[in-house]
This record gives sequence, structure tokens and C-alpha cells, in this order.
Amino acid sequence: MRPRDLGIGRLFEKVRDAVIVAEAETQQIVLWNQVATTIFGYSTAEALGLRVEALVPENLKDQHRAGIARYAKTGHGPYIDSHRPLELPALRKDGRAIYVELSLSPIGPVDNTNDDKHFVLAIIRDITKRKQAEEEIRQLNEDLENRVAERTLQLEDALARLGKTAHTLQGRLLPSPLPEMPGVEVGLRYLPAGEVDVGGDFYDLFDARVNGEADSTESSSSWGVVIGDVVGKGAEAAAVLALARYTLRALAMREMRPSVVLAGLNESMLRHRREREDEKFCTLAYVLLETCEGDTDRGARITVCRGGHSAPILIRTDGSICQIGHPGRAIGVFDDANLTEQKAHLGPGDALVLYTDGVHEARSPSGAFFGEERLKALLHSCAGLDAQDIADRIENAVCEFQEDGLRDDVAILVVRVPE
Repeated sequence: MRPRDLGIGRLFEKVRDAVIVAEAETQQIVLWNQVATTIFGYSTAEALGLRVEALVPENLKDQHRAGIARYAKTGHGPYIDSHRPLELPALRKDGRAIYVELSLSPIGPVDNTNDDKHFVLAIIRDITKRKQAEEEIRQLNEDLENRVAERTLQLEDALARLGKTAHTLQGRLLPSPLPEMPGVEVGLRYLPAGEVDVGGDFYDLFDARVNGEADSTESSSSWGVVIGDVVGKGAEAAAVLALARYTLRALAMREMRPSVVLAGLNESMLRHRREREDEKFCTLAYVLLETCEGDTDRGARITVCRGGHSAPILIRTDGSICQIGHPGRAIGVFDDANLTEQKAHLGPGDALVLYTDGVHEARSPSGAFFGEERLKALLHSCAGLDAQDIADRIENAVCEFQEDGLRDDVAILVVRVPE
């Protein structure tokens, strides 16, 4: 059979994936392109003498045969009716197992001379390396989980024994002193809502060079900038806070991309919730900040990833402001946290403001919210101020607005490139 007999001439010639066509009832392979040879190891001549089940692992053959028989008889099947690619194991000629992404479609001769036969078109991509990488990350997360579990138990035991004030304890969970970040100003304000319980707000700044390698020059470096909010208060919130901070730092030592770091943290926190049957989770914004102090590109590159947290706000030198980062989902709730990245550049005089919901959800005595629009208007007037001055102005505005005291913790973190 020729590709044009089935109306796939150009597809067969141009596509970079494997293209295989088989007669459904007999499973006989009738078309096989060069990419299929690369993936499975069979030459075209060899493949045309095979049935499709030669590519199927032994433990899946019965399921495969049942599905093929159903399709040959009814024109329907669980795989061929799927509207998205399938990920399945497969076998090469040499017996080595691989993993493939598979899309199946019904197909028939364009001249209708064999309209009594059903054919299946398979578009196949080898994803073995991707699966191996995913398995390595999964194993890494398990190793991290064991270490984090030990640290968490130690922390919980310590919390049960300590008779000190809770906020003194929380202070030990926050970075102190802050690292020096050449070429960047840092402004910080943290306001606890009460004097008894440990709050859930947290922040962190750390060297984000992967594996500690000195891959930056004297005039450039990479930093992790984090702000987040754990649901709830007290000892349990503090334990989750410690889990989040420790795991995030450990992952950031092995991976630069914020979306991958937060995906690993999400998996770790999901396991923690399932093992302990609790409902703790957090929202979090993670910014990878890369300074660039060259003569022509002084400033910083930022990559923002949000896990259900309030959007960081950019303040440009001309007073214009914009929110940055796609929302994502809270960390430790869903298997897929929908984590994506957004990049931007901070030039001289530009600032990035990160904050927790205690800012925009602050309430006046009359019950009105401080709100994001009020915050944006305030930040518009902050262009040109130092990082700490910006953080102080936000704190003062929130405290004046509430008048009768904070109802929720407030954390404010500002990074700015000096002019």
C-alpha cells in the first residue's frame, strides 16, 4: 500500500514522528516510515512483515488484542476514541523497552476500493528520555521527602516542648540575616497579626545557583526570591512553613526553572497531606532573579511563577505599574498546579513588590477592603523610592487603613535595581 492511497502522502513524507498504518482486523502493518525505523529498530521491509502486537510489551498484549478486535468489529475502541495523546510502553526490535506518546485515528482508502476494511493510523513519538527525567525527579522528591519528614518531626517535637513565644519561634524560620545581593536593593516588612499564634506568612531569599556552581561572573548572579502564605496558624502552620522552605531550597539547588521547583514542592506537600491526613497547603510566588551588571545590560532578569499567590507588581521608573505572573493553583492541593512562568526585566530604578494577602485584604473599621486598586495607586506614587522606603509606605498605609489593628499577618518584600 502507498501513503497516497490513504490520503496521507504529505504527512508520511514530512512529519518528524513515526507514522505507522495497520489493517485493523489482521494487525498487519502496511505503512512504516523512516522515523519508525529509528524509534523501533525495524527496517521498512522487516516491519511490513510484522503485526502491530510485535511492538507491544507482553503484559499488554491481551489488552491490545481485545481492543483491536473491538475496533475491527465496531469501528470504536478505548484508545482510538481518545481525544488526546496516550503515553504507553512499547518494545524495540532489540527487546529494549521504551516509552512512546501515541495518537490513533481511523483511516480508510481514498478510492473506497477496500471500504470493507478498517485501518488505523498511528502517530508515535519517543518520550523515553522525558520519562526517565520524570522518574529521576520523582526519586529526588522521595529522597527529599524523607529528609524533610525527619526535619518536620524534629520541628514538631520542638514546638511541643518550647515554652517561648510563638513569634520568636517563627522568626527562626525566616532568613536572618538577609543575604547581600550585589546590584539589588531589598526592602522588607513583616507584621504579625497577634501575639499568641505563629502566623502562616513567610519569605525567603537565597543563592539560586544550581548545585552551588559558580556559573555566574563577578558582575552577575542568581537569587531565589520567595513569598508565601500557609493556611492556618499555630504549630501545624509552622511545620508546613518549614517543610515548604526547606524543600524549596533543596529543589532550587538542582533546578533553575521556577515552575519545575514549585512542581516539586507541590508533589512533596501533597504527599505530606496524604500521609498525615491534614488540610494544610500554601500559596506562594517564586521569582528567579538574575543580575546582569554589564555595561549595556545593567539590571536584573526575573522569571516569575505563582502557585495561587497574589501577583507581584512591577514599578517602573516612570511610575507605570503592572502585575506579573500567571495565577497557577495553591501548592499542595491539586496534582496539577497549572504552574507557568513569565519573564521580565528590571532596569535601573525599577522595583518588584511581593506581598501576602494581609495587604489587599486588610479591612477598615467600616468593613471596606484595602484592595488591589488602592495598592496600585499607592505604588504608582512610589516610583524612585528605595526598596525599604517602598515597603515602609505599604506598611504605613495598611496600618492607617485598619486603625484598630491587623486581623491577618502582613509580609512585604521589595527588590529594586538602584539607579
